[in-house]
Amino acid sequence: MGLINCFKNAAIEKKVKTSALICLGDLALGFGDNFGPYLGEVLHVFEMACGAAYQLRQTRDLDQLDYAEELSEVIVESFTGVVHGTQGTSLEPLVKVHAIKIIPFLFYVCAKEMSPTVVKLVCINSHD
Repeated sequence: MGLINCFKNAAIEKKVKTSALICLGDLALGFGDNFGPYLGEVLHVFEMACGAAYQLRQTRDLDQLDYAEELSEVIVESFTGVVHGTQGTSLEPLVKVHAIKIIPFLFYVCAKEMSPTVVKLVCINSHD
């Protein structure tokens, strides 16, 4: 999948990468069980994005902190698409295995009292 390659290319702008991450969630939501060939690599991208967002939150640079917040929101939004898109399919067990690696990041993000990401999580969870 060409979208995956943009995450591996350091020359591609951060904004493009966040947009591509959103697309991955939308594709999983739309393809459902047919997303299987891409799921492993996509879940790895989420793990890498979580690590990057965590690292960016350790800086004092305001631009990097803003990007970390944006990336965190995109991770939540897009991963929600993957979870919902694979729910009830043969792919669900694989998502659950990887979710165990991503959930600590979600808790870390939620530790910031009433951040935009926390508000988004609450809204998403209220629809379930």
